[in-house]
Amino acid sequence: MLLSLELYETHAKMLFDLLKNSTFESVRVSIMVLMNDFYLKYPLAFAAYSNDVYGCLRDRSDNVRLAVLKTISNLILKEMVKPKGQISEIALCIIDKHPQIATLATSFFTELAKRQDGEALFNILPDIFSNLVGGKLDKQPQLNEEDFKSIIEFLFKYVSKEKQTE
Repeated sequence: MLLSLELYETHAKMLFDLLKNSTFESVRVSIMVLMNDFYLKYPLAFAAYSNDVYGCLRDRSDNVRLAVLKTISNLILKEMVKPKGQISEIALCIIDKHPQIATLATSFFTELAKRQDGEALFNILPDIFSNLVGGKLDKQPQLNEEDFKSIIEFLFKYVSKEKQTE
């Protein structure tokens, strides 16, 4: 890793402006690859721009969305970043039209369901549900009933304990 925390803090805004606005897919993908490596070394730096990173899960490019999903899922599964309110953005990837993205998203939640005896996934279900239902997703068109049902049915198949089903 050739990027220092000081250099990142100085130029982070520019990087995220490029990530959101560059017309070149390769630039956006490269920035996400860099961010994956960087956040593994400096996970606390993720918090300041987490909305921007999660927002890129709606990028028009399949390759960018895939790079972002790999980065976020990697950080969460390595317990370097806690899943918070934006986790519903990953849940939306379950119904992504690109099969590799949908598969990665389902694998992410399957792995998360294995953590802490299912509690890791169970604890974030209310956030996912409320964001999908409550329309708290920025710039997200209304989720149709069929897609909502697909996401919720997939996630709720991991709710199995008596304590969790109460």
